[in-house]
Amino acid sequence: MKKVLVAACAVFVLAGMARAAVDQMDEKFVKTVCHKGAMEVAFAKMAQAKSTNADVKNLGKHMEADHTKANEELKTIAGTLGAVVDGQHADHRTLSDKMTSLQGAEFDREFVGWTVKSHMESIDLLKNYIRDGKQEQVKAFATKTLPVLQHHLEMAQQCQATLGKGASLDKKAEQPMDVKYNK
Repeated sequence: MKKVLVAACAVFVLAGMARAAVDQMDEKFVKTVCHKGAMEVAFAKMAQAKSTNADVKNLGKHMEADHTKANEELKTIAGTLGAVVDGQHADHRTLSDKMTSLQGAEFDREFVGWTVKSHMESIDLLKNYIRDGKQEQVKAFATKTLPVLQHHLEMAQQCQATLGKGASLDKKAEQPMDVKYNK
């Protein structure tokens, strides 16, 4: 009986070590996408409240609905992986304060410019995970979410063409999320 218990403990420990080694990159991806998704929802709500441009408000409405749904799904997946995703990305508050201080057309241009940049980064992140990630459940999420983000990017680029590009709010406030995956 003692040998069986020791063997079971050894298998459990080895399985845990293998999970930690394999899933570290998956957990980093999930956390990154969850944090970016939370920012998307917060800024989309802000756009709906602050913008006077119908296209910007519409973009915000789509982003809020789609990112809220994706965030809920990804948090469920995170739970199955044992990943804890709570709190804000470190730069969220700084960027949020800057967006809050803007008004009118200036807000619209900055929001749309940020949305284009953020969605381009997120699209690259998802494509990389689809290509190199390990967790099939997370890959399925990324595959399903990619066309939604591409649609948001197209909408934002159309708004940007109408509004003008706007300046970057803060080069340090939204650093690209560099997540690499090994095959």
